[in-house]
Amino acid sequence: MHGSPLTPQEAVASLARRVQRDEAQGSDREQAIRRTSVETGIQPEKVRWCVETEFGPSPSCVRPALRRRRGALAIAAAL
Repeated sequence: MHGSPLTPQEAVASLARRVQRDEAQGSDREQAIRRTSVETGIQPEKVRWCVETEFGPSPSCVRPALRRRRGALAIAAAL
């Protein structure tokens, strides 16, 4: 290893950035999490927690809730 060890916050951010780079290259978040997990030897659940802590939930997880909310708003507007 080179330099001083990472702080816990730096380690979380580092894992999250690694997943984000994979996403930018065309992987979906779950694929990026699995790949990072294999490469680092860290459990996928812990990698997912790091990503969600740093960047929030996956956009695919948010979309269904937004669709339901929009649907409810459309129904409320029609009434």
